[in-house]
Amino acid sequence: MTILFEWTNIDWIKWMPVEIAVLLFLIILIRIIRRLTRWGPVKISHVKEGVWDYDGKKYHTYYKSNPLENIEKLNEKSHNENKILLIPTLMDKIIKGNHLATAITMLGHEIILLDHKHMHDLCKDQMNSENNSRDFEKFLLEGGFSTVILFDWSIFPIFKSLGFYDNHSINQDLLNISWILIRPTLKWSDIKSIWKMIPFTGIWFSKLRFLIFQKKFYKKIKPAFKNGSNNSRKRDNSIILDNSQRNFLFIQPSNSWLSKEGEKNLEDYQKKYFKVLKEDIFQFSHGNWSFFRNETMVLGIIIQEILKKDRKKKVKNLNRTNY
Repeated sequence: MTILFEWTNIDWIKWMPVEIAVLLFLIILIRIIRRLTRWGPVKISHVKEGVWDYDGKKYHTYYKSNPLENIEKLNEKSHNENKILLIPTLMDKIIKGNHLATAITMLGHEIILLDHKHMHDLCKDQMNSENNSRDFEKFLLEGGFSTVILFDWSIFPIFKSLGFYDNHSINQDLLNISWILIRPTLKWSDIKSIWKMIPFTGIWFSKLRFLIFQKKFYKKIKPAFKNGSNNSRKRDNSIILDNSQRNFLFIQPSNSWLSKEGEKNLEDYQKKYFKVLKEDIFQFSHGNWSFFRNETMVLGIIIQEILKKDRKKKVKNLNRTNY
């Protein structure tokens, strides 16, 4: 009763700043816990994990299999010709049991995960140079990837490495690959300043993570793209300008980390450089940065694009056989 009596006699108005501080602390703690525990490792009987050895380096891989098969023998098998390269977000530290890789593997594809360290090794010669590095191009073509799934931060250095920007030629074989670009970001100067973002949101965490990543790997990185409105259409070597294969798909949230100017630059770039159509862009009118509660829709769009690529490949092979 004494404790109850003391609580009832507290001046709650006077202690309101403390109450608000405690409430904010709990909200921030809950958001951090939710973000860290939201996507745990996924295990399923028909998806196995192993290692893909390329050029002396080992890459984590997922492939569909019969759960009764011997795992050691399975790892020695030749890999599926339908390889998909997945470069997770900076926020995604999970290598084993990646939920997106596991889901796509159920289609029968082999998924190769490329973390930021591997990506840096493949693109490092291009990061601070105006000359194209062929390491990543060689990796994609020799690996036989049919689809590449990229998130925000990885699009910029990879496209720069491959020459997907002004005054650089593009290997036609790269346009045969299906590119799925999630939360596209082309210039880091287009990203909002961190102080303009609401703290402890998905965008805020992503920006903070990238600042740390940028300081570690890309200390002298230069903008890869000019404003889309300045692009010339006279260059024969910019094959992507006349891309008729439509192998570029954009998935964008309504709440972006891009500034207004950045959103305009992206829109101009998509229209005038990629010449994308409305069906090439999936824009979520109600979906935040992390697609919270819309994750299954994003996965459905990705799988739909992969299946579309598979059908085209089957038709092409069938026509060759009939011929």
